[in-house]
Amino acid sequence: MKRNIIIIFIAWLIVSCSNKPSTAIVEDYILGWPYEIVYVDGEPPYRKEPGLIVMYVPVVLLKPGVHTFGVRLYNTNSDRESENVVEIIHTVKAGEKYVIKEIGGMPTIVRKNEI
Repeated sequence: MKRNIIIIFIAWLIVSCSNKPSTAIVEDYILGWPYEIVYVDGEPPYRKEPGLIVMYVPVVLLKPGVHTFGVRLYNTNSDRESENVVEIIHTVKAGEKYVIKEIGGMPTIVRKNEI
């Protein structure tokens, strides 16, 4: 009996350690939000696949580490075609959620729980 409990505990420990999140999430273009990530490290951003009704998923999935983000800024007084892209270099951690927030007049990526 004791042996079975030890085996179950070891199996639980292995499963719980292997379920750690391996990606970070950055929320970007939500309705009314003036920011959209247009590239990460020079490549198009990886987004979760949209469903049948949802055509655009406003989150970018990333591996942890340092990334260069191209962020498009939309002026609320202009149409979506006019753009200004700025680069942000930021380090993201696995399992964390981030948003783009304006600090000091410039967009910055911050952890979602720091808003």
